[in-house]
Amino acid sequence: MKRPVWRLALVLTGFFWAGSGQAEPDQQSETVSYACGDVVLIGRVADQTFELLPNDGDILGHGRITFSIKVKQVLKGRSPGPIISASVVAHTFLNDRLDFLFVLPPPEQGRYNAQHAWALPKGEIPPIADHCT
Repeated sequence: MKRPVWRLALVLTGFFWAGSGQAEPDQQSETVSYACGDVVLIGRVADQTFELLPNDGDILGHGRITFSIKVKQVLKGRSPGPIISASVVAHTFLNDRLDFLFVLPPPEQGRYNAQHAWALPKGEIPPIADHCT
């Protein structure tokens, strides 16, 4: 007996939605690690620009997003000021209505390249490692 096509579509849609969205640490078990010299902070993005990165095999269209971070709280390291210039490679813009947890290695040419940018929709901060690696 043939199974209805809609069941297959429903399962595939479930897999797609389960895997999509912004990456964030498992707030129950994963500890956010950072290298010595990194800045770990919570902030909100503003003034975003998108530059498409050429890649023939990339159907999602990755690009470099350049933005400002309005620093709300520094968790590790030392922030150079209340607003930081940064960038990240991603598919789309970061939600400017949410706070993010950023792990920022030392800046290159005056700009931080975010190693991690986790959305904090509920304001819950995941555990941060006590010491750098």
